[in-house]
Amino acid sequence: MVPITPEDLEYFPVWPHPEYAQRIVDEHFPGHHAVEIPLEEFLSHWLPTFEADNVKVAVFPNKEWVFWVMEPADLAQCLRDEAAQYE
Repeated sequence: MVPITPEDLEYFPVWPHPEYAQRIVDEHFPGHHAVEIPLEEFLSHWLPTFEADNVKVAVFPNKEWVFWVMEPADLAQCLRDEAAQYE
């Protein structure tokens, strides 16, 4: 499911840990389950798919459904830059 804002912005919400995601899912989407996506799969499959479909990424939505919106390519670069620090 890709939510759409009143401004017709399609986005995919992501959280840094499945526990955060499940708490929000329980509150906003009862009966659904958060799914953990491995980082490499997220980088190699999901973010390019979002880019192709013009879907933004909603980073770490909170209980009030406030979040940071990022372009998929920008998020991919941020994640790769961060991961490089630990290699």
